[in-house]
Amino acid sequence: MVNHHKIANILYLWILSMVGFIIILPSMNNLFSGIINSMPSTYLMLTQAIITTGIYATIGSLLAPRIGFNPPIISYILNKQKIYPPIRKQIYYATIFGVIGAVILFMASAEFSIYLKQFSIISRITGAGLYEEVMARWFLMSFFVWIFWCIFNRKSTNPKNIIIWLGIIVSNLLFIIGHYPAISILISDNLLILKMFSWMFIITLPWGWLFWKFGIECVIIAHSIFHVVFILLQL
Repeated sequence: MVNHHKIANILYLWILSMVGFIIILPSMNNLFSGIINSMPSTYLMLTQAIITTGIYATIGSLLAPRIGFNPPIISYILNKQKIYPPIRKQIYYATIFGVIGAVILFMASAEFSIYLKQFSIISRITGAGLYEEVMARWFLMSFFVWIFWCIFNRKSTNPKNIIIWLGIIVSNLLFIIGHYPAISILISDNLLILKMFSWMFIITLPWGWLFWKFGIECVIIAHSIFHVVFILLQL
């Protein structure tokens, strides 16, 4: 197990998620400005984001080593053992799940294509993966795996696979539901949204496995590849 450099991890992931938020902010402003009369100022939203992304990065960095998850690449770089993550495997599996997920969702949900077109290409390829994966995987998934481990399996040295999968499922469900406010602006039929969410849940569930097995960078890459392929399919 590679040592976690907690402070470095926090700063690294805090910066990544903040960069992601800044990239997607203009698209989110455009999406919500039509229905919200008085949008919060950009400075206020950035201030809130600094706090929330800091929480995501900090809690994930405290819990990931406790549940036996791999550290981000910054810890590998700083570690004196000179051990590095399996980059080729990360890219290989990220590509597989990113490409397959994009093709399936493109074919299964025309509504999802409508939703994604509201976002700029740069926000989809870079911003979404950086911000959402730090929140959904590094923070939420680590948190729920730790909670379920404490409740059901605390006597074991590390969480059992079933505990990790429970954390993957619950965190991914919350991640998908979190899209509802933005999607409901464009689509009023809740049955169509439920269908879309079902497909989104299925194709993003393996991303939790990627994080578990290969680290946060792997799932960020998968998220980006998903959007690259989806954009090409929309041409």
